[in-house]
Amino acid sequence: MDPTTLVSRERADHAGEFLKRLPAEGLITRGAIWAQLDSDGRPYLYIVTPSVESEGPIEANLRLGRALREFQKGVSDPFRRLDPFEIKLIAPSDPLAGWVQKWYERRPDDRPTIHYGSSFNGAPSDGAYLYPAAMFARPA
Repeated sequence: MDPTTLVSRERADHAGEFLKRLPAEGLITRGAIWAQLDSDGRPYLYIVTPSVESEGPIEANLRLGRALREFQKGVSDPFRRLDPFEIKLIAPSDPLAGWVQKWYERRPDDRPTIHYGSSFNGAPSDGAYLYPAAMFARPA
């Protein structure tokens, strides 16, 4: 899959607005990436959050679900709605999260990036859309 069509610009922007609201909902984020790993078979929005480890994956996903429902209350267009099953929360210790953090260290700016590589930490992929590092809280 061509990474330029991994996720449409409109969909990426809509998800970006959602990502900006997560800290206000109590879900601290450290990064986000749309990626289609070969093991997944379809693109997912991976969100890096320490809540997966500090609160546990169930509580973190419940918090995500509440935030997503609240965010989408005013969205009537089904093509703009985010599917909760296309979002995966990952801990900072996850290898993909580590790759994202290294990317942000090299590119700490406010522009999204399309990655045309064929793997993340050895995991085969079809490219990725990375949200800008400036959107996220930096670890202390």
